[in-house]
Amino acid sequence: MLKFISILTISLLLATSLPAQLTCDIRVKMSGYNTDTLWFGSTYGKRAEPDFHALKGADGYFQLVTDKPLAPGLYAIIFKKGGSQQFMSCWLAEGQRSFTIETDFFRMASSTTVKGSAENEVLYDYFRRYYALTDSLDDLTNHWKSMQDEPSFRAYVQGQEALRQYQEAFLEKHPNSLTAELVRQTLFLTPPQQSELHADWQSEAAERHAFLRQHYFDRMDLSGGQFLKYPLWVDRTDYYFSKLPPPVPDSLAAMVEDVLNRLQPNVEAYQYYVGYVMNSLAKMSRFRTDEAFVRLVRTHLDGGKWGFLSEDRQRRYRDDADRMEPLFVGKKCPAVTLYDRDAKPVPILDVPADYTLLLFWLYDCGHCKKEIPVVKNLHEKYKAKGLKVLSVCGKSGEEETHKCWEFTQTMQMPEDWLLLNDPQRKSRFSTLLNVRSYPRMILLDKEKNIVYKQIGEVPEVVLERELVRVVR
Repeated sequence: MLKFISILTISLLLATSLPAQLTCDIRVKMSGYNTDTLWFGSTYGKRAEPDFHALKGADGYFQLVTDKPLAPGLYAIIFKKGGSQQFMSCWLAEGQRSFTIETDFFRMASSTTVKGSAENEVLYDYFRRYYALTDSLDDLTNHWKSMQDEPSFRAYVQGQEALRQYQEAFLEKHPNSLTAELVRQTLFLTPPQQSELHADWQSEAAERHAFLRQHYFDRMDLSGGQFLKYPLWVDRTDYYFSKLPPPVPDSLAAMVEDVLNRLQPNVEAYQYYVGYVMNSLAKMSRFRTDEAFVRLVRTHLDGGKWGFLSEDRQRRYRDDADRMEPLFVGKKCPAVTLYDRDAKPVPILDVPADYTLLLFWLYDCGHCKKEIPVVKNLHEKYKAKGLKVLSVCGKSGEEETHKCWEFTQTMQMPEDWLLLNDPQRKSRFSTLLNVRSYPRMILLDKEKNIVYKQIGEVPEVVLERELVRVVR
């Protein structure tokens, strides 16, 4: 099996004979993009690094032009989205430095067309299907990790095979293109079909995981100098640590450490990815990623291995770990007192219930409006087994509190729910229970130990699976 196809192949293909034209002249039309500035530059991992900019012309086009010599390679067209800079990739190839790109700001992967550059036409031909398949695979992988049953495993396998088959078909169609080199390096390797059947689907799943973990980086040498240059390399590495591990914090942390060990000879890439992966783990909301985050902080940061991080970042990681650690599954819920509509204090540890579901929401949170009916349905099924819902509005202040109570009526929250809030922020619940985004759920057993936690919207079938596992 191929061990590694060097990204230098791309450079050699581009620079066989340096063209006289080393500048660029790119016209970009981005419908739905309301900012008047577009930038051209490169990427550093997943971070955009602008070089020069263009303003939108009267015809709606941005004209990115420079007389500055630019080496052949993959570059970035950079735009603002949601307060941050994001990008779309493009090749600068010999004889293909003057071209036009048209796209829709809200569906770039599927809508982008290119004129005047065959290499970029091929690139976006690949992206159109690739991103649809990888988005689908992400969903299938998350469902498999949540459900751990045969139907979800079969769908997960089909998603992986569909991606690999598409990549192989693309390579047959465009074997000598620049994009083909990136595809070869990021090809999703799957186990060869075996003539002998497995004893059961669980043994097949275990064997598949072992194969993927062993061969995942056969075509990418993370210790080389290419990792930071190509966003697809970072995407593929993300899938390894965020999707492949079983839903167990120790496995996730171990696979992150595997990536870091592979990167370690490349000091620049290693230091970049430490910050990148830790920020990612801190934001991820499923599969107890907070526990993996804390393990890495205690092992590597507190162990003195990450002294290259700024003091501010080290302090932030430790603060996050200190806030997350008391909420590990199996630990007793922190003592928090909230207040009912009559301002009567309600210590949550004193609420008599076999199982207590803390549901935190905001009246202006779209995801909360979708999740509350899910909780209502499941509460109706499991209340006879002792499930009690504590519904907590995250707003404070007199006016906001009034809107909270109106929202409970609008959503027809059941009378047997405890409807609570903290109008004067006395309880510090957002800190003690790490409620930094909504909706947020924490499920407690009779002893008020944490048995499940979730940030963000969760499908009803996934939440019910957790209730079936816990509620007896």
